[in-house]
Amino acid sequence: MELINQLKPKQFKVTSLDWVSGTHLALCCTDGTIRIFDFRNFHSCSSAINREALLDRVSSAYLLSHEALWKAKSSVLLGQYSGILSDRKVIGEGIANFPQSSNLEQMPLIDRCLASALLLGDESDYHFWKACMRAMPWTKSVLRETVNHSDCSFLLNKEALKELHFDVADSTLKCARGSLGRLDCLRRCVQDLVAFGESSRAVEYLLNLDSHEPRYYEDCLKAALLTALQGATSETVQSTIKLVATNLIASSSFIAAGVELLCSIGKIGDACRYLQSAGNYEDAATLASLRLSPDEIKDIYLRWVDYLCAPEINQRSFALLLSLHCGSLDRALELMATSRHFERAAIFLRLCDEGGILEEIRDRNPVICEAIYLEYARYLHGVGLRREALEFCDKGGKNGRLLRQEFEILNHDNVPA
Repeated sequence: MELINQLKPKQFKVTSLDWVSGTHLALCCTDGTIRIFDFRNFHSCSSAINREALLDRVSSAYLLSHEALWKAKSSVLLGQYSGILSDRKVIGEGIANFPQSSNLEQMPLIDRCLASALLLGDESDYHFWKACMRAMPWTKSVLRETVNHSDCSFLLNKEALKELHFDVADSTLKCARGSLGRLDCLRRCVQDLVAFGESSRAVEYLLNLDSHEPRYYEDCLKAALLTALQGATSETVQSTIKLVATNLIASSSFIAAGVELLCSIGKIGDACRYLQSAGNYEDAATLASLRLSPDEIKDIYLRWVDYLCAPEINQRSFALLLSLHCGSLDRALELMATSRHFERAAIFLRLCDEGGILEEIRDRNPVICEAIYLEYARYLHGVGLRREALEFCDKGGKNGRLLRQEFEILNHDNVPA
């Protein structure tokens, strides 16, 4: 380190260093460069880029201090100019057909949120704002049609989800044709078709089996049973099938078969609850999305959310996406507040205001909304956005007025004489 201090120019300082090989040392410098020194001949090093020779100034958010970075991000989210977060090439790599002619600060709020997440490489924020796009169709957006929303199959809409599973079933059968695992693939596809309410198609697959196949007799009986159950309305039949299915599920070895029987008699809600009790939350969500009403789907998803928020699981980020997907905005707001994501929550409330539902949410969650506004005001004041901090104080009720007075005193004391 003494040798480095003797050799380096005086216009920059070394902030961090590390070995990149047994003979080469990398130095991270305050002028934004990374210099490589050869330890065998310590008087040589890689030359730094001559910044003045660049035709276009290049800025990177990753080279900013934490304070400058958070201030730049908040400025963009609040619709103000920020020269740092303006790299359209980065946004264009994440979103196809990004409107190059528009100014980032003048874009709709949800688009600014998505663009800032891309520029900062914040994957959690990126998926959150994409989920908001789906959950809040009233939000103005020029990027909605260009963003890929197929991260998780069960987050697709009902028709897209059904089409996806049918395509997967057909492709699986074609790829498995002639292979040793063909029958296993076929039976899995039959189970999926029954679960999705396509019993007739499942029967067609079963009847097309060759008579020399093993378990041909069992498959024929299943085809006959599925055909008979399609028009069965007798309470005795339904009770018997439900009892058999419950016993199969209770054995832990035949959960799929039990769920298949429940689906064949239309007991989709029971099938979903049994799947969740067995820990198959994703399968339950997929089944609910295809066969249940919106209110029932919401109940299934919120049970999954509660499971993910348990201390031993602690997957609150994914739970937040599920809350948005099922339309539980109150639960999403609660998760953001308890996770102390106050900036995200404050912008979320602004999006709710665009849809005209902010007052309803504030009436149902007065304490949470007040806490979000107050904490976000403190955050903005801390990063230097004082005027914006005062605006959010005004939304915080009585405690917000007290906080505003405190900020005004601090701002007055910091004014140079």
